[in-house]
Amino acid sequence: MQAGIAGAFRRIFRPATGSQLVELECEPHGLIEAGRRAMEGDIVILRNVEAVRAVRAALDRRAVAAGADPAALAEFHAGGGTPDLPTLRGLAAAIKGLRTEREISALLAPMIRGLALPPPIRLEGGIPRLVLPAETVASARASGLFEAADFVKARADGPTEIFMPRPANIHRDYNRPHSLLQCNLWFPLHDADAATVLRLYPQAYREAIHDMDATAANLARLGPPLRYALGFGDLVLFHGEHLHTSPEPGPTRRLSYDFRIAADCEDDTAHYRDCFLDLRNFEAGGGALAALNELEQAERPGAERIAALLDAFDAAPFAEDRNLMAARRAIDIAPDLAHRALRRIVERSPHWFWVAEAGEMLATHGFRKAAIAALEKARRLARNAPRRRGYAPISYANPRTQPDPLAVARRCEAQLAALR
Repeated sequence: MQAGIAGAFRRIFRPATGSQLVELECEPHGLIEAGRRAMEGDIVILRNVEAVRAVRAALDRRAVAAGADPAALAEFHAGGGTPDLPTLRGLAAAIKGLRTEREISALLAPMIRGLALPPPIRLEGGIPRLVLPAETVASARASGLFEAADFVKARADGPTEIFMPRPANIHRDYNRPHSLLQCNLWFPLHDADAATVLRLYPQAYREAIHDMDATAANLARLGPPLRYALGFGDLVLFHGEHLHTSPEPGPTRRLSYDFRIAADCEDDTAHYRDCFLDLRNFEAGGGALAALNELEQAERPGAERIAALLDAFDAAPFAEDRNLMAARRAIDIAPDLAHRALRRIVERSPHWFWVAEAGEMLATHGFRKAAIAALEKARRLARNAPRRRGYAPISYANPRTQPDPLAVARRCEAQLAALR
């Protein structure tokens, strides 16, 4: 247990200033109010979110195509039984397909846009939480029908397992100093009563309590979690720095999603997780997302194909991250295409982080003149960057990992000196 926790527990918790439970309908005015409330630390239940229903419909469609029994899926969602192994295999394939193609992000994007959070806004791909009885998971593991990574993720910073291995600890998501706003969505793909929803502790929001194991003793010291329930189609939206943990363990099944939003974020979020994409990639039409998915998944895209994908990017609303990805894929096989993508970032981005990334890549690969122009712009933007609002409700002893504009400005100056 970290220093200061025991002392905090000895006190009676103050009510979290401005932290209330609010219920709103998922309609334009309600979304704007939900975004405002979440920024201030309130916990918001959004009712009747069509995007949540669309997520389950997309999941079921993919699962059936992969061999799942529709009746078994319907029974699973209704809480009446555990799916057979072929249905579970289809469900696992569907979960992975939704993640790989960023379909959940695309389905949620219009609703997230309606929250009117401060830009730039980045969306992750969604984290599935499939919880089943231990004997069912053991049977699935022994069946040979699943991949090893369905049970244990292949690398620490890689995609999560399909079968949730254990409950999460008690934590705040971004547990170090930062200046971005992270908000979380949590939603089940079925009805969830008060015993089967995510546990939130708003009484600890502004208390100096840090991450800890979800032991019975620690949970008892925190006191009861917020009491609420979600029907299918509802979600809970909260500031990512609210202390939270998994639902109570029990015999019931669960299929839910965690989904994180990084707002007021000028960087690529790789200091937290590298699975976020700019909201502009999910504009109506989907051309940019389809091209980005192809670029990300292709083993060896040729120069001609990269050029076509860059054309698709240019026809869509501008976003720095997809252009930087294209440059990284093209640099060794078609430097002129990489130069085109990087130049687009330098010309169009108002953000010091992305212009500096482009400048550094131009310098590394010998585009001296373009690199100097990029690094000069990045230095100017970083030196003049407005002081951003801090979104952490408590202080952290952990070191900051989010890029700092003044540090980037100094790095640009050193690189400029080396190029001249």
